[in-house]
Amino acid sequence: MKMISQCMLRYIYLVLVFIASAMSRPKSASTCPDGSPMVRCFVNPCDMTDCPAYPGANCVANYCAGCNADYYVHGKKVDCNDRSDSK
Repeated sequence: MKMISQCMLRYIYLVLVFIASAMSRPKSASTCPDGSPMVRCFVNPCDMTDCPAYPGANCVANYCAGCNADYYVHGKKVDCNDRSDSK
């Protein structure tokens, strides 16, 4: 009987943790403009990447559907792999 009650307590605990974590997320920031989910990353994506085509570009972390680093020059998003327009 003790085994059943311990298992049940663990199950209840896990359910409560799941509910608490779901409730603690802000509703407005839980999805992206395209409807994809926001993700949690262990590190800031901007700390792990660079933009060789545009060395002066500003990095903005983008957590929509992945751990992404978006780079901008004068407010315009740039492709860091495309060196044809870099100056």
